[in-house]
Amino acid sequence: MTASFTNTAVATGKPQVGPDVSSQDTAAVDRPPAGHAPGDLDRQATPNTQTVDNGGTATFTITVLNTGDAALTNVVVTDARSPNCNKTIGTLAPGQSVSYKCTRPNVT
Repeated sequence: MTASFTNTAVATGKPQVGPDVSSQDTAAVDRPPAGHAPGDLDRQATPNTQTVDNGGTATFTITVLNTGDAALTNVVVTDARSPNCNKTIGTLAPGQSVSYKCTRPNVT
């Protein structure tokens, strides 16, 4: 959502006798303030750099943090370069993080 807006709901009915009846109501929908994130993720892999000999194994930690204000469900980490590091995390509460070790063998 990029801007606040007014939502209008209209209900219309047709009685057995007489003209149609109708009612409407409005509600303001406000854009969250800057910095408010109802659901947001931060993914980090550490260390940022490492030296690995050709054919060696890189070892790192992946951390996924829910930086938003709402629980996130069906959280899944995928890494095209290291598919053995893919992981289904599931649900992350606001502020909750999950970390796990990962390796990538045969680095070239």
